[in-house]
Amino acid sequence: MFGKLKRIYLIISLLSTFLYAESLTIKVKLSNAQINKTKENYLIISFIPEDNVFLNFYPLLKIEIEENRYLKFPKDKLKANDLDVEVFGMGNNKFINIKTPIKIPFELGKKYKRGKYILVFTIEGFYTRLNDKITIKFFSKQEVPYYIK
Repeated sequence: MFGKLKRIYLIISLLSTFLYAESLTIKVKLSNAQINKTKENYLIISFIPEDNVFLNFYPLLKIEIEENRYLKFPKDKLKANDLDVEVFGMGNNKFINIKTPIKIPFELGKKYKRGKYILVFTIEGFYTRLNDKITIKFFSKQEVPYYIK
C-alpha cells in the first residue's frame, strides 16, 4: 500500500515540477549590484507567467531569506501580507498583480566587510492555470551574487 502511494506522490511531484517549469518563470536581481550605505537597496522579484497563469495571493506567497551577516531585511520570513503587493479578484479567487515586480527593501548592516557574497532565499507559493482550472504549488531556491563596496 505504501509503495503505491509513494509512486503516486512521486508522479504528482514530477508533473507539478514540469508544469511549474513551463508556466511560470521567476527572475531575481538586486537594485544595485554594488551595495553601499548611501543607496536605497531592494531585492527585486519578477514573475513572468504564460498566458492565463495567475499568481495566487492565498495560500500566501512566502519568501524566506537565509541567514545573511551583512544585509538586513525587515524579516527573514516574508509572506504576501508583509509585501506591498497589489491584489485583484477574479471570481472567488484573489491573485497578486505581477505586472510590476515585488520589491523588498534592505539595508547594509552595521558590521560589514568589502567583498563578493551570495544572497540565498526561497520562494514558495501557488499559481493557477485558468485554461486547465488547476492550482499548482511551486518552490524555487534563488541565489543572487552581490558586492559590498
